[in-house]
Amino acid sequence: MEAELYDIYSMFHVPFWQKEWFAGTVGFIGFLLCIGTIFLISRLLRPKKKPQSAWDVALANLNALKKGPHYSVHHSKEFYCALTDILKLYVQRRYDVKVLAATDEEFIAYLQQHQIIPAALLSTMDELVQGSVSIKFAHDTVVSSRLDDDFQRVVAIVRDTIPVQTQK
Repeated sequence: MEAELYDIYSMFHVPFWQKEWFAGTVGFIGFLLCIGTIFLISRLLRPKKKPQSAWDVALANLNALKKGPHYSVHHSKEFYCALTDILKLYVQRRYDVKVLAATDEEFIAYLQQHQIIPAALLSTMDELVQGSVSIKFAHDTVVSSRLDDDFQRVVAIVRDTIPVQTQK
């Protein structure tokens, strides 16, 4: 009778959750979930950046301009273009007016018409902008002392228009 019994091990079925590939897939998905959870928690716990004030941005841009390659007599056109752009951006952010796309003449005329800036500072801005027109468009030469003076005038304009409460 022993000669008539045959083994049937080849008919044995292994469920998919007991196979190696399933364990590897579950481990990989678990790893991705852990990484995603850590990422989300770190985003929630990270301190929020408070928006910078207009004068902080302007002063940072002015410092970058002074340290940059355009702060020289040879690049006076680029320097004055950047200087007036910084001034326009500051006025736009500080007083919430749309003057960034305006020409230099339109910019000054708008400020004179709406009396946003005190008259003394407005006359300084007008002198600065009118003096820079020939440098920017007629390629006039400029001496380094004027470059420094105009830079300091823009810094003074920004500092003089900072609200009193934030200067403390």
